[in-house]
Amino acid sequence: MRALSFLITLFCLPLAFSADLPSETRWREHISNDIMPYWMHVDARGKPPGDFPSIRCRDGSAYDPGNPCPDMATLPGWIAETTHLTFTRMQARQTYTYGVGFHMTGDPEMLALMKTGVDFLRQNLIDRETGSVIGIRDKGKAVHKPSQRTTQDLAYALVGLSFYYYLTRDEAVLADILKVQRHIMDFYWNRDWGMLMWVKEDAGPNLASAKELVAQLDQINGYLLLLSRITPEPHRKRLHVDLAKLCRVLVDHFHDAKEQRFYGTIQEESGKAPWARHGDFGHTIKAYWMLFLSGKVLKDKELTALGEKGMRSVLERAYFPPGKVGKLGRWANGLDQNGNPSFGLAWWAHAELDQAAATLSMLDRGIVGTLEQTYKFWFEHFVDKEHGSVWMGVGWDYSPWRIKSNLWKNGYHEAEHALIAMICGQAFRSQPLTLYFAFPKEVKPAHVLPYFYAGKASVGNREKTQSGPVVRVRFTDLGLP
Repeated sequence: MRALSFLITLFCLPLAFSADLPSETRWREHISNDIMPYWMHVDARGKPPGDFPSIRCRDGSAYDPGNPCPDMATLPGWIAETTHLTFTRMQARQTYTYGVGFHMTGDPEMLALMKTGVDFLRQNLIDRETGSVIGIRDKGKAVHKPSQRTTQDLAYALVGLSFYYYLTRDEAVLADILKVQRHIMDFYWNRDWGMLMWVKEDAGPNLASAKELVAQLDQINGYLLLLSRITPEPHRKRLHVDLAKLCRVLVDHFHDAKEQRFYGTIQEESGKAPWARHGDFGHTIKAYWMLFLSGKVLKDKELTALGEKGMRSVLERAYFPPGKVGKLGRWANGLDQNGNPSFGLAWWAHAELDQAAATLSMLDRGIVGTLEQTYKFWFEHFVDKEHGSVWMGVGWDYSPWRIKSNLWKNGYHEAEHALIAMICGQAFRSQPLTLYFAFPKEVKPAHVLPYFYAGKASVGNREKTQSGPVVRVRFTDLGLP
């Protein structure tokens, strides 16, 4: 019966729902007033500028491991043991966050902060000899040598640089991105396995034998999907080859077509269980979402169909309507070992599920009823209304996990969530959308795209600011790529 009620919600659109989706203005207010205050805090900006800290207190102030702020005196062990380290994946995600803030609001201060992150990474963290990127530092020194760095960390090291290239078309930045990208695909590709390795050399027990979903998947969502649409030839053709190659790895090695889900790890049978590492709804919906959009870009109808079918299946299983487990409809995080839904919901999983549902709303307008509920849940339960940003998660009893930055939590998912919700909401309403870029010279409108999606661009005048050029772009005819 739950499946039937979901399908009724999904495919039968009550007209009143369209007025209840947050407006373009609401998402701009969300990024400006709900999200960015935490990331604009003076202690977020890094010393030196652009060397963003990986952990801060809930109010945004600096975290001192020797004298922790009272509200973070007790941390989970996996966080507490890393508070002295700096993680490049978090530095890059914060760089991306400032980019989205600028993209949605046109605020040149956010563009300037993004530039500090881009400059620091390029000048200090890229290994010019190998094409690798330092992933973890302890007092400024690299913890691992290049062969011990994970492909997931390398993928996310590119997320801020790639978004900066999307905003600016800076050719020098693109050259660095492509150098790292080639290192990933050439150095880590295991011909015997037919996939990317997690690491080439153990830095811990059995890491070199790990066959990880995220080693493949996060190359796609971290940079490949975006770059494969905007990078000039001859680079674009090569990126399309790599994008198609990794999509096939996901389908051929990690996909369970019968159960409509993805395995998180496959080196051992136990890793294929729904409750095993990365077997949750969040990773599965992200994989289907990436396959769907990649299929559109690659003009691969089979891949697109597989992604669409998978998204529908996961969203049906993960969504619980109002009254089932609370007054608002909500997502479940995954399944426990008894096959029951887990309601301890991570912020990133909620964001990924929303983003897939928002994308599907361009095909099936009825899903707006679900989004109306889950957006309300996000605003009500995830946003820190006092200091900004969102909590790391929400427990089964709706209590928040009151941490906002650490070795895995940063602004990337919450910023992308706002951007995609705004783009897809305007597409759903068939209304125009305004976004801001920083092109230093004229760019053909046909080459200007609204992130992962499509639209007809009208490029406005270039405004000169101390932070760089600000170009207002108005998109109409928004839709899927």
